[in-house]
Amino acid sequence: MEQFVMYFDQLTCPESFPWHFANIVATNEHIIEVMFSNTASEINKNKITELCKQQLILYFSKKLTTFCLPFISQGTRFSSTVYDELLKIPFGVNTPNLVHY
Repeated sequence: MEQFVMYFDQLTCPESFPWHFANIVATNEHIIEVMFSNTASEINKNKITELCKQQLILYFSKKLTTFCLPFISQGTRFSSTVYDELLKIPFGVNTPNLVHY
């Protein structure tokens, strides 16, 4: 069973972003949250936050199109369904007509 210790790290976002930071929250084994914000977070990093940070850097520089991170989806059944659907959106797709009923 995983010990519930929280780790925090942050990445400064590219200048083209409306936010200044990507704040990363993780446990010993999983990413819990990546939140874009204009507020810096505390730093208490571990190997999981470092891995996330490295992959975000590669993603922002267009060298990575698919993340390979251990993460836990938190929330209601509905929000978990939404997260699962978001994971199906291909890299670079940005359209309001993406959803098909």
